[in-house]
Amino acid sequence: MKILMLFCDMLRANKLTTVNKNIRRPTPFDNWLNEFGGCSYVNCYTPGPDTPRSLACLYTSLYPKSNGCKTRIEWPGFYLNEDLQTMFQFLNKNRFKIYTNFPESSIQVGICTEKDLKVITNYTTFLDLINKKKIKGDNQNEVFFIYLNDFHHCISDFDGLPIGLKVGQKKLLDSFNIFFKKYNKDIFDFTFIFS
Repeated sequence: MKILMLFCDMLRANKLTTVNKNIRRPTPFDNWLNEFGGCSYVNCYTPGPDTPRSLACLYTSLYPKSNGCKTRIEWPGFYLNEDLQTMFQFLNKNRFKIYTNFPESSIQVGICTEKDLKVITNYTTFLDLINKKKIKGDNQNEVFFIYLNDFHHCISDFDGLPIGLKVGQKKLLDSFNIFFKKYNKDIFDFTFIFS
């Protein structure tokens, strides 16, 4: 089984016609999503309004008060309750090979725990797989957790102005198009795009 998780940091679902029917014109990102196919969960909300708490909730399936990451600056790598099993550890126990593209700066901030880093295949190996087109539609159990923070940077670079939304979505589309030009979406059994 192959699982692809595309984490688009800070992507605003409420700014997409795919989710918000009050928006009149679809964005290029909406058009890409519609062409890609699948279903959109329009009634799905994060229990934490920022990246550290949201990731901690995703990793553990627990609310911030239960997982240890209760404030905006409490990253999972430093504040997650040590006795909790993360999704990475669960997948590893179930014989999945796990690849991420977490940059060193994100690892230092605490994007994941030390225990997670022991079960995740490192960044350079992931890039090597991508560059050499080594992801294959075989029977190997693999999870690809791709962290895309370009959108977040665009919103910050443009001080939250609407142009940041437009530029950020374009950067995301560029990343998706590069990836899916190399890899047919059908080699993955499940693909999740989330923010």
